[in-house]
Amino acid sequence: MSGDTHYKRAPGFDSYLKLPGNPSGHHCVWGGVFSLSRRSNCSDALLFIHEGDFRRYTMAQPVFSGLSTRLMLTTETNVAATAAKLPEAVHQVRIRRVLCSLGITLGAVYAYSFRFRMSPDGIGYLDVASAYVRHDWTTAVNGWWSPAYSWVLAAFISVCSPTYRTEYPLVHLVNFLCFAFTSWSFYLFWQALLGSIDKPNLGMVGLPILTPLVIDLFAYSLFFFLFLPLIALPTPDVLASGLIFLIADRLLRFETCGSITWRNGVFLGLLFGLAYLAKGILFYFSIAALAMAVLNGRIKSRKPLFVSALVFAMVISPWIIVLHRSFGVWTLGFSGRLNYVWFVDGTETGTFLEPNGAPLPYFPGSRIFSEPTIYKVQTQPHITYVPWYDAARFYGSHRARFQLHGQMVAIEKNLVWLRTSLLVNLGPMSVAVIALLLGSGVVAVTTLRRYSTVAVPTLCVFAMYGLIFLRTTRYIAALAVVLFAIALASVRLAPTNRRLARAILASGLLVFAITSLPGVLDVITAVSNRSLDPMVEAAEVLGRSGVGMNTHVAIVGPALFSYWARLARVNIAAEIWNDDVPRFWSADLVRRHDMFCVIANSGASVLVGSPPPNTHLDGWQPLGGSGYYMYRLSEQDCEPK
Repeated sequence: MSGDTHYKRAPGFDSYLKLPGNPSGHHCVWGGVFSLSRRSNCSDALLFIHEGDFRRYTMAQPVFSGLSTRLMLTTETNVAATAAKLPEAVHQVRIRRVLCSLGITLGAVYAYSFRFRMSPDGIGYLDVASAYVRHDWTTAVNGWWSPAYSWVLAAFISVCSPTYRTEYPLVHLVNFLCFAFTSWSFYLFWQALLGSIDKPNLGMVGLPILTPLVIDLFAYSLFFFLFLPLIALPTPDVLASGLIFLIADRLLRFETCGSITWRNGVFLGLLFGLAYLAKGILFYFSIAALAMAVLNGRIKSRKPLFVSALVFAMVISPWIIVLHRSFGVWTLGFSGRLNYVWFVDGTETGTFLEPNGAPLPYFPGSRIFSEPTIYKVQTQPHITYVPWYDAARFYGSHRARFQLHGQMVAIEKNLVWLRTSLLVNLGPMSVAVIALLLGSGVVAVTTLRRYSTVAVPTLCVFAMYGLIFLRTTRYIAALAVVLFAIALASVRLAPTNRRLARAILASGLLVFAITSLPGVLDVITAVSNRSLDPMVEAAEVLGRSGVGMNTHVAIVGPALFSYWARLARVNIAAEIWNDDVPRFWSADLVRRHDMFCVIANSGASVLVGSPPPNTHLDGWQPLGGSGYYMYRLSEQDCEPK
């Protein structure tokens, strides 16, 4: 190293700072950022990496004044590739990795605490997965449930062969692995987003430069708040969210480097295809993302994007062809259409699961008894509950029709829920981000436009949910995180506002943490609960009592939430809805005998329910200590008494 160029090696790093034009200028490594004394008048610097790669950095305005001037070095090309070489950036990367690891550890606690938790959707996906394990392809092809999550479950079921006590914990193991994958995907997305931030403009600096630690804590807190509860729900939403983050990561990196290799184009197309197979609505996300990437002027080479489109089509085509052969129509899936029929057209039965709850999105079958209302349910071998297993076949005759009144009502309900979610559940964070964006002014709007390649597809899917059904966090968790992250990355403030920005973010984070901490502590303390789940115990006792696979049973209560039925491998043939359950248990012996006869004629051989205290239970057998009781139906129940 000679001539009029002076080099300084950062301790512990194979990186050198080349300072042209001023070999006598004093410089040092201070706070992890290269800084020069006031005597240094160099205008730019080159950071050489030991692999031979280099990036050109320009110097921003001083952040602090004093004996030494701290300089912000920002990249004009791929800052993500070289930021890890700077000591301070390495420190922040390590912090993010620690946060990610802590979140995954907490996710394991959640998965164990909720190991016996199940959902109606989870039962459907398990039934589909079991069909794949049995090689029952006709039953496995389903137009309602997306296939990817069932494929993952099928792989674990075929390897582990779960029992009554291990099947639901196995599902939560899968959910935890999906959560770990999504956490890693979010880490990559967040890194790419921070790496895409431009150099300071007009004296305005991005939050990751002003307050790197606080913004990391802010982003990861939001992510874990929205995603940790989803581990308890056996649905593909966590898996699909991980793919959304990976797609956003790829798009941001393509925009930052300005070009795409053929290999990256293939990988992006594969991600698009997997996203659709994990969640049908992400087909539209992928199409919008491809369109925005093609229109993006920052991406120089667009040919790999057409390769992405080709790979995307190749990945999804086999499943679309299978659906066509099974249902006779070309479709991406039926979930969107059926949800529109249920929640916008208003063709529901009008019966509610709970007071002020959502109407039941199905009609189980013909009514075979009145007061209480008893419904006969269509059955199929190896399927727990047919109406919810494949609603596409069960509701095949229904067609979505646009109705302005129903559409406006649906939008109003969704906006009310969204307002509550943003202002109550995420209120402190929402207020902090909005305040910072307002403080940035027009600069934030200009910066937001740069992230349109990711923001527009995200908003498109958000709007699609908003038109039909938005009233659950799991649908929009990834979308909300992406939009919040883009908003944070778009904030630009003067360096003198550094303390104010830190105070706003820290205040929002503190209030948010105080309101969320009790729920986290409840989950942690639930780990010590070793008692057997009532659903598992009920299934075990049914099995020991001779109620075997494909036995037709009737349910006193909503069949949709009778999760023991899946574990016992029985088929639900009749049910009494929640509203009429008290009438059943309070009926006199004569009327109850009439109900037993009707249920027996429906094909059910066993009646299962959870009676209230002090109920006459002549002929009922307790299913252990689960709180459920079993009544064996026979021809004698139809004999006159």
